[in-house]
Amino acid sequence: MVYVKNKFYIEKDVLEKLYKEHGSIQSVADHLGISKKLVLNWMKHYDIPRKPHNKYNTTHVKVASLVMEGKTTSEIAEILGMSKTGVLQAAKKAGVRTNDKYHKGFIETYNGYILVKAPDHPGADCKGYVREHRLVIEKYLGRYLEDGEIAHHVDGNKKNNAIDNLELMLLSEHTRLHHVGKVGRGKDKKPRKRHSKI
Repeated sequence: MVYVKNKFYIEKDVLEKLYKEHGSIQSVADHLGISKKLVLNWMKHYDIPRKPHNKYNTTHVKVASLVMEGKTTSEIAEILGMSKTGVLQAAKKAGVRTNDKYHKGFIETYNGYILVKAPDHPGADCKGYVREHRLVIEKYLGRYLEDGEIAHHVDGNKKNNAIDNLELMLLSEHTRLHHVGKVGRGKDKKPRKRHSKI
């Protein structure tokens, strides 16, 4: 291989040997410090045939066989030492569906509330979820909560949605209960700025 005034030259036998050793065009390009396109151009110039691209490589076959055995994405990833995303992509290329149970039936919010799928509920969010404690107290009351009504957790545990831990309150009472003696806007927010008189 020779560089002359920003031009690259490589002999046919050297390129063939490198391609055979490295196994891929990208590896040859990395080895020589040139672009993949330049390697392809020289291979075309010398009529060096490219290796046929195998649609189903061994990883796809392994993933497909493990899916057929009933393994989940996490289990397959652990067995093959791959990421879950890699397993999902390999399964898709192999044309098989994974055996995952993607959803546990509820969502836990960042602040600890449990949301349950109830798309027909008038208080459902844009994805069709409602806070579980609301559903529990509404079932107990036999009606939907009205505006200004809150289901309060007596023990303070937002995940404990048993009916004996829930108390029906007005929003104003609930606010008063939780904000007695607090200065500022809560523990997670900055205190309000105080303007002193000069």
